[in-house]
Amino acid sequence: TSSLVTRVLVWHTAYQAVQAHPILGVGAYGFPMVSNQYYTIPKIMYESYVKDLTAHQTYVSVLTETGIVGLLGFGVLLIALIGVVTRLLSRYENKARDKLRLAVVWSFCYCLVSMWTTDAWLYGRGIVLLSVLIGLMLMFDLQDRGARGEVEEQSNNS
Repeated sequence: TSSLVTRVLVWHTAYQAVQAHPILGVGAYGFPMVSNQYYTIPKIMYESYVKDLTAHQTYVSVLTETGIVGLLGFGVLLIALIGVVTRLLSRYENKARDKLRLAVVWSFCYCLVSMWTTDAWLYGRGIVLLSVLIGLMLMFDLQDRGARGEVEEQSNNS
């Protein structure tokens, strides 16, 4: 009944799926439905600890379900968002409006760190909350860039 044992068995099955489909994966959100095709552990252990479960870790889930292509795309997205976080933190001026921005940025950073231990940010309410945080960060970044004239400057150069 240990969570670690369950995770190791799920990750073992996910590894088998990645070996079978390394480039494009098994399909977005598909691992719980197709894991029965990839398990090599005893069937009783599969049915008790793996069946109908997700991969329990964001990066393993992304790799298993969308392959190397999806993991690279997810990595590019995260790197771009880390750039937004860096810009927002560098503009922090300890004003009242910045406190909300700081809360949003640190909430997003919490999500990034917790992706190492859970895949909750890919499903249900988690993905909705993560999307709201990303949207707010992008809005704050766009407001700052607009206030500084960077947006107008970029549109004139285009």
